[in-house]
Amino acid sequence: MACRLEKLGRWHFLPGMKTFLAIDFGSGSLKLAEFEARSDGTLLLHRYFLVPMEGPPEPEGEDEEPDPFAGVNLTLTKVLDENEIRTKGMEANYCISSSQVFAKLLRTPPVEGSKVSQIIMYEAQQNVPFPLEEVQWDYQVLGTAETGELDVLLMALRSEVVEGFADLSRRHGMKLQIIDGSAAALRNAYMHNYGEPEDCVLLLDIGAKTTNALFIEGSMFYTRSINIGSQNITQEFASEAQLDEISAERYKCAHGYVHLGGSFEESQDPHQSIVSKVARNVLTRLHQQVAQTVQFYRSQQGGTSPTKIYLAGSGSQLAYMANFFHQKLNLEVEYFNPFRNIELAEGVNREKLASVAHSLGEVVGLGLRNVT
Repeated sequence: MACRLEKLGRWHFLPGMKTFLAIDFGSGSLKLAEFEARSDGTLLLHRYFLVPMEGPPEPEGEDEEPDPFAGVNLTLTKVLDENEIRTKGMEANYCISSSQVFAKLLRTPPVEGSKVSQIIMYEAQQNVPFPLEEVQWDYQVLGTAETGELDVLLMALRSEVVEGFADLSRRHGMKLQIIDGSAAALRNAYMHNYGEPEDCVLLLDIGAKTTNALFIEGSMFYTRSINIGSQNITQEFASEAQLDEISAERYKCAHGYVHLGGSFEESQDPHQSIVSKVARNVLTRLHQQVAQTVQFYRSQQGGTSPTKIYLAGSGSQLAYMANFFHQKLNLEVEYFNPFRNIELAEGVNREKLASVAHSLGEVVGLGLRNVT
């Protein structure tokens, strides 16, 4: 569940303009952006929306199987209807939650292009935790190591998930072009806006259920999905404060912050005191996982320690979160801005966009698929 989710953006029609949609179906929220791919290769943002993901409706009959896409469809329908977005015939790129995507970084031998696919097919058979006939899979070559080996990102989705999202597109008359994973979309958004970093940077994307730790170093790239997210804070706060989860989420977003430990002044509000300490406890567990991942990246992947952290994702919104990671890792911490090199239409409110931009990395990465 994510904080500060609100409907944002206004629309101005331009004659002859063709736009497309980029939609990130996260565990806690849906993010939708409408882009225009311009003839000069630039990407223009026209409007965007962030809304909490609706829970699925209760099945009507006792024997009725719950539809795993019911909540997703309900949320998408609500966004499209309330904002009068006419999707019939529109192209759309999708990104889905890391919890549904199998992703693995591979390094293949330096072979001719025709043999790369054969090697990756073999690696997919060895690494994907499902029979290949039950999944849809693809790969992206990220770069070439100094040894000449290729760095490759392999991703796989259960076929039933792909079919579910394809059916969702058909319901709304959209032409589904791509289903992408968070790691690939975020990496592309970073490279477009910040370029290839000489030193290692860590992009920490905190979602509702998972946190993606992305290491970007020159052409090197490594990612790990950690099963800790902002929903853990909500659930533990709800339990300790004896609140239902909806009330706990609302309070956390409105009044929550991360306790900085030591002599940091306690809040006089008992609920605020509880949520701040819960947030620190959850983030301490997350920090431990991040520290282990840094060690693995250095020892097993041949990388170096990060010199800077970029915070991303709706779950990174809590006050003092940047201070917490700076304190724990002794590194410069900055919020990720995926719109540094993206053009903005006149109707986009720059100030509101700045407050939530770090949550929209995936939709920018999806948008860039149409221009790069």
